[in-house]
Amino acid sequence: MYLDSKIEFSPIKLALYGGSGRMGLQVQQRIKSDPKWDLKVVCNRHQAILNPLLDCAQTRPLSELASLLDECDILLDFSQASAFPFLLDQLQDKPAFPCVSGVTGLSEELLTRYYF
Repeated sequence: MYLDSKIEFSPIKLALYGGSGRMGLQVQQRIKSDPKWDLKVVCNRHQAILNPLLDCAQTRPLSELASLLDECDILLDFSQASAFPFLLDQLQDKPAFPCVSGVTGLSEELLTRYYF
């Protein structure tokens, strides 16, 4: 918890999908010293990294993403269009989980498949 104008806040626990790309790296850089954020998980093409900003960082298979989200408040996605279906499949059992995606270039077929 931290104080801001005499009000206590708990940091927002963030999962970042697409963390090794240009935008993902920018997000990590911007929030690493901001007490309003707690970066819990960063996912790249091959793995999920727990507590990436700490010395105790651990890696997990990307297939464990859905269970790793139990420790997070929101997922921010800056992956590629080809990785987006995997993310949506991981979120199937979490239909109300907050996710903000900055993915571009999604095909009409993919958008129709997931009812956007």
